[in-house]
Amino acid sequence: MQKITHTIGSTSFAILRDEMEEKNGGELVGEIDFYMATHLNKDGKYVDEEAESTVKKAKEMHTERLATSSLDAISLQQAVMSEVRGKEAYGRVRGLGLGPTPTKVFGTHTFASTAAQNQEVIELKGQVIELTEQVASLAALVRQLTANMNP
Repeated sequence: MQKITHTIGSTSFAILRDEMEEKNGGELVGEIDFYMATHLNKDGKYVDEEAESTVKKAKEMHTERLATSSLDAISLQQAVMSEVRGKEAYGRVRGLGLGPTPTKVFGTHTFASTAAQNQEVIELKGQVIELTEQVASLAALVRQLTANMNP
C-alpha cells in the first residue's frame, strides 16, 4: 500500500471535508482544493515535492479544460485529479479513507470522463449537425425534383 504524507493528523478526511464545506456555505469542495488543504503545512509549504507537483499539474489541467468542458467545476476537478494521480486501487476511493467503496460513493454505474472522451463527444456532435444539414439539403432537392416531374 502506498503511503502519501498529509497534514491533517488523526482527523478523518470525511470530517475535514464536512468542515470545509460548512465554512464554504454548504457548497461542495473540489478535489484540488481538498488536496491542497491536506497537503499544505501551516506555513504554506507543501509536505513534499510530489504534492507540490500534483497540485501544479492539476491546476494547469483544470484551467486548460475549464472553458471547453461540459462538466461543472467540481466534477472537472474530480476528473483532473483522477487523471493526475492515476488509477486508484480496486475497491478504494481516494481521499475518503478505508470504509467507502466506489459503489457506496458513486453508485453502481460510474465511469471516468476523460479529455479524450469529451473531445470525441464534441466531434460526434459536430458530425451530427453536419449530417442533419445534409439530410435537409437532400430532402429539399427531392421535393424540387418531384415538383418538376409532376407539373
